[in-house]
Amino acid sequence: MTLTLPKLRKKEMIASLHSTEPKIVNKALLDIKKLGTSSLLPELIEVYVNTTNEQVTLGIESILNQLKESQSIDYLMQALKNQKYKAYHQKFAAAIWESGLDASSNLQELIEVALDTDYLTCLDILTVIENIEEGITESDIENGIAAISEQLQWKKSDNDPLLASIVKVLQGDLID
Repeated sequence: MTLTLPKLRKKEMIASLHSTEPKIVNKALLDIKKLGTSSLLPELIEVYVNTTNEQVTLGIESILNQLKESQSIDYLMQALKNQKYKAYHQKFAAAIWESGLDASSNLQELIEVALDTDYLTCLDILTVIENIEEGITESDIENGIAAISEQLQWKKSDNDPLLASIVKVLQGDLID
């Protein structure tokens, strides 16, 4: 995927994404899939959460699940933390691990979301954390374990088994 697009082409793609004609939006999605650029992710996410067209939704999900640019994680994390997009958090968390993006520097944010989310999103965050291979600091691991342990002690939820699994994964990272 290309990192930059000429400004005019980028503006055209953004305009096409916001078209009321699904055919035009789908053409833009095909172009984005071919050319790609992480800088278009905010626009894609906005269209994704606002569309009612199933073809457009599936097209954007396909792009989200095949991201390769390292900057993509920043945009997905912003969307994952945005309460306005809470109904879509599971899709954004899944896109992180489906794309194989490096989330090692986002551990604290992932844990914050896991502590205040639904079961499926928490499950996907667990999967993201399980797939982090390196780059997590000992401090982040310890802080994550402490935050989860505190919640497990004081606030009961359906996510408790998943949160306990995150702690086990993090404890294993401390030992490794």
